[in-house]
Amino acid sequence: MLIEIPVVAVKTLSARTDEEMYYAMKALANSMGTAPSTIIRLAVARLLDPARLAKPSIFEELKNFAR
Repeated sequence: MLIEIPVVAVKTLSARTDEEMYYAMKALANSMGTAPSTIIRLAVARLLDPARLAKPSIFEELKNFAR
């Protein structure tokens, strides 16, 4: 799983259309064992809160959230 997450994350970041982003986010959610809406909520929360942007990784936050 440690190899799968970065590959999916790169696909998410390189999405050029809404459809590509949807499928990349869905794949990322599946690899993290959570719902796509959870990933979107956490990503938006990080963008709106500068203190959260300073955290090391959204993947760490997702792992903690999924527990």
